Amino acid sequence: KGAAAVLRSAKNLRETRFSRVFISPDRTREERAERNGLVSQMKEKIRSQPQLYHYISNGQVCSREKVTTSPLNVSRLSQPQTTPRITASSTNIQITGRDPSHRTGLSGNPPPSPFPPF
Repeated sequence: KGAAAVLRSAKNLRETRFSRVFISPDRTREERAERNGLVSQMKEKIRSQPQLYHYISNGQVCSREKVTTSPLNVSRLSQPQTTPRITASSTNIQITGRDPSHRTGLSGNPPPSPFPPF
């Protein structure tokens, strides 16, 4: 393939195991110098404003609020995990070995059973 064809098909990398690979054309000396200046500006902003997320877009250093995730429920992680045991008879299916509180979703209702009704 030619260079232009490789660059055109680079967007398809997202759907492969190379989803974190980015391909861009080579930069001229002027473009590299401009980019190095932008990177220096961004690093200075990172040092002066660590609470913000900084990035380069369209030849400018941009900033926005950092996205935070909710903390993990550490108390649940610290509990010993046991392997669930499933026992079945002709009229009853029983799962033992886990805390039943893991079965409720955000609504408080248990999720639907993966087993067909008898």
